[in-house]
Amino acid sequence: MKETFLEKIYVKNFRNLNESTIEFSKDINCIFGKNGNGKTNILEAIFFFIYGKSFRKNSRFPQITAFDSEKSEIIIKSIIEKGEQKDSYALKVSEEGSEFYQNNKKAKRNSTQLQAIIINPFDSFLFHQTPSQRRTWLNHIISSIDEKYKSSLANFNKALKMRNSLLSKYQGARENLFLQIRALDGQLSKYGGYIVNKREEICIELELLAKDVFTQIFNYPHNFQLKYVSGLKGFSEAEIFEFYQKNLDQDLIFRTTKRGLHRDDIELFLDENRTTDYGSVGQQKVSYLSLLFSYVEYLEHRMKISPILLIDDISGELDSVCWKNLLNYLETKKLQVLITTANDALKTELCKIKNSRNFFVSGGEIKGFEQ
Repeated sequence: MKETFLEKIYVKNFRNLNESTIEFSKDINCIFGKNGNGKTNILEAIFFFIYGKSFRKNSRFPQITAFDSEKSEIIIKSIIEKGEQKDSYALKVSEEGSEFYQNNKKAKRNSTQLQAIIINPFDSFLFHQTPSQRRTWLNHIISSIDEKYKSSLANFNKALKMRNSLLSKYQGARENLFLQIRALDGQLSKYGGYIVNKREEICIELELLAKDVFTQIFNYPHNFQLKYVSGLKGFSEAEIFEFYQKNLDQDLIFRTTKRGLHRDDIELFLDENRTTDYGSVGQQKVSYLSLLFSYVEYLEHRMKISPILLIDDISGELDSVCWKNLLNYLETKKLQVLITTANDALKTELCKIKNSRNFFVSGGEIKGFEQ
């Protein structure tokens, strides 16, 4: 496995962060400070640099740009170490668009070969409340590691949007409209087969890994299960096409595509009980965190990818036993970790970690310090 690390990052005009360069450890990086001072913004800047979007909901360019910036432009630069090789990258974002550079030449963002996983227990609420949030998460993680899935999903969504546009304008039987929808259903079935099969494959893998993580970190005496819910599992391309055609009469009534893999879902269970319906808030958060760490295991052991873990203040969600289990887990990994906390007790535990690098954030100013 070729290890890839973020050696340093420079940020300018990103939220409340002062213009600064941060040099990271290859191992665990601890970011301390009171709430509202910019700890999470460091994690967000890294995620934005890698994926071109925020992990926060409805955070677009106007929301993430520093309000007092002289120029409406975000600049993020980095040095990334890949084995014995080091490369420089730069991202410039404005209202007109974005530009990405590798070693001073224009490049694609995925040329960094970085993967980042944001681990935030507060996202558990949305994850358990809305199927669309679960689909978005599943689509994101698969698209991050599978270009064919990413392009198939883009083409599927384009065909679905066109299909819904035609359905919304339906005013009675028109042969031309039916021919157009038939052609679009061919596109939905062409790309849908790969999408549904890949989703099921990933969910099976994650469930196996999550069972171990659930016990290792959280020590809960429950059986963890993950199920992929779809009416198209195991369907061939021809069967998917027939499915959409068979449901056309209903779609014409509602003037939208009511059923299909754009309605798929994933469900978490503890002892056969769906966490969305029967889990306590604590059980929902722990099951969600188990799913995230199972994806860490998947990338590391199945894909041979070393992801950067961005762990945003989970201290309030775990007891002291789980803290120690989590820190022991992180120390055994050859992964780069950035973990934030405003909790003094967890800060004490984090400062005991060997080879860690510590930062303190106050009013957007980032300072390194030794404990």
